[in-house]
Amino acid sequence: PMPTAGGLGIMVGCWTGVALLGWVKAGWGAESSWVAGLAASTAVLALMAWDDLVRPLRPAEKLAIVAAAAGAWLLLAGTPPRLSVLPAVQLSGQMAAALIGVLWFLSMTTACNFMDGIDGIVGVNTCAVGAASAGLLGLTGGPWWLPFSLTAAAAGFLLLNWPPARIFMGDVGAHFAGFCLAASGLAGESCGLPWWIAVILNGVFLFDTGYTLMRRAWRRENLLQAHQKHLYQRLVRCGWSPRRVDAGVLLLDGVLA
Repeated sequence: PMPTAGGLGIMVGCWTGVALLGWVKAGWGAESSWVAGLAASTAVLALMAWDDLVRPLRPAEKLAIVAAAAGAWLLLAGTPPRLSVLPAVQLSGQMAAALIGVLWFLSMTTACNFMDGIDGIVGVNTCAVGAASAGLLGLTGGPWWLPFSLTAAAAGFLLLNWPPARIFMGDVGAHFAGFCLAASGLAGESCGLPWWIAVILNGVFLFDTGYTLMRRAWRRENLLQAHQKHLYQRLVRCGWSPRRVDAGVLLLDGVLA
């Protein structure tokens, strides 16, 4: 039997990195609010393990968990005073930024969950986008340690998840990865790294998920029903190996970065 809750290991690995970096830095100082927000969100997202270990969660239950985690992050880590939607367009007001922030968390966690359909694809994307986010946040003085720790944990997990996989990250891992990438984007907005850059970095997963949902909605299909119509799944049906698809995702992530 294939272990399906490997995402718990990603959580532990990420938090091990955060703890070690905090020890090296001798405390977090002004960044302690982001650490508190991540801690509260992680505690909520750990409930996703119920889907992998006990019974499948209903879509409404998953959305409620992500919304609660997003609320915990925005409450403790703080809502950006504005969001840079486009290079020349800024959305002002914390209420509007909070609403967009919740939708951003829901979009990223859903995208990573939907894309977790072949070996290694979410792990590869998390490593690529996380590394790019860490580098950009480091240049702007932002919380680079968050995507850096996530990338390190995902890379360690990828050793066991690379095709052919010996373990799956499950819903708990996919949602945690998507949440941390989304949190890095919002935190960057507070440090001078526009939010639209985070949208571009995550463009591969967001495009595949958005395109597939719109295509199914146009055909009046049940959006809550399981399917295999994502672009990466169609490539596999056309004869591409999971390794080739993963390499393609890595290449596109590099181009966007």
